[in-house]
Amino acid sequence: YIHCGDQLEATISGLNDKYKQAVQQMERSKIDCEITLEENTQHHRAELAEARDEIAALQQLLRASKQTISSMKESKRVASSQPPLDQEPIAVLKTEVESLRVSLLTERAQRRELESQVDSLTKES
Repeated sequence: YIHCGDQLEATISGLNDKYKQAVQQMERSKIDCEITLEENTQHHRAELAEARDEIAALQQLLRASKQTISSMKESKRVASSQPPLDQEPIAVLKTEVESLRVSLLTERAQRRELESQVDSLTKES
């Protein structure tokens, strides 16, 4: 019995040691898992914050684009509601300019003729 009891006690002691080692290893593994989880959580929070910033920037860009498009549509609407430029005043102005040009040329020719006559009369006298 004594020999069996000693062997049983040694076995129980060995099992207790293995159990304690297993518990310690599980605790270390649990701590490692918690650290990894915290690191991953922080990393994902940082990525999430970056994504939120990008979304906010894109939303702002979208609003600005929509405003620009709206403004362009309004400009187009205003422009299309304006009557087209009337070509008649342009044609009238062109005719008047041509008429003034002809009058100027005629006056110059008459002045030269008068100057020529004055020169002739001056020479005769």
